[in-house]
Amino acid sequence: NFSQYPYGGYVPNRPSIARINMPSEIGPDGMRAYMEAPDKVLLDTFPSQYQSALVMAILDVLSSHSSGEEYLGTYQEPAWQQNGKINNAFEDFRERMLRIAVQVNKWNRDPERKNRCGPGMVPYVQLRPSDGDPMAAKTVMGMGVPTSISI
Repeated sequence: NFSQYPYGGYVPNRPSIARINMPSEIGPDGMRAYMEAPDKVLLDTFPSQYQSALVMAILDVLSSHSSGEEYLGTYQEPAWQQNGKINNAFEDFRERMLRIAVQVNKWNRDPERKNRCGPGMVPYVQLRPSDGDPMAAKTVMGMGVPTSISI
């Protein structure tokens, strides 16, 4: 659910409901009303302010990481540190996570990737490891791969 807010939390990006049919589906009278006052018809179609605020609040809650979230590659059990083989495997995993983060950041800046880069585009962050230092205590909304997920 972490990715929902950037896409659906801002009503003009993705209205949660349509209160009336879109103008092309209404018939000739509806299309005439649309041609005469497009702003009014669109505002009548979009969700009300209350409905929009409710959806925004719900998506914000669902999209937020827990304050005590643990991310893949960031927390090593104390017992793992005692075992050299396990510790080395964890360090290798952590390094791979950092390389993935660098690659995803590179893709997000690539102008050839129209779905990630450009005006109005939301960069891909959902499964990107946490920003920079994987040992950072917190990451911002939508970034980092949680160790486990439950709702």
